[in-house]
Amino acid sequence: AAARLPRGSRTDAGCAMLASFLLVLVISPTDVVRARLYSQPTGVDGAPRLYRGPLHCAWRIVAAEGVQGLFKGVVASWMRVGP
Repeated sequence: AAARLPRGSRTDAGCAMLASFLLVLVISPTDVVRARLYSQPTGVDGAPRLYRGPLHCAWRIVAAEGVQGLFKGVVASWMRVGP
């Protein structure tokens, strides 16, 4: 038989905090790439200067900062959503 979690508000709060943390971990790389794409400088012709698209942006972030660069702001995002 599978073990069951005890019922109550502590279990509910713990599960909600865990779910929000996992959500932030999944969404954070997309948020970082989106923010970098939106804030990149453009040339006189309006063409982007730094990134050709989302995958190129993610590749350059990982190359320059490592994988942890995709997770910048995770704690702040979790504090906004989680507790």
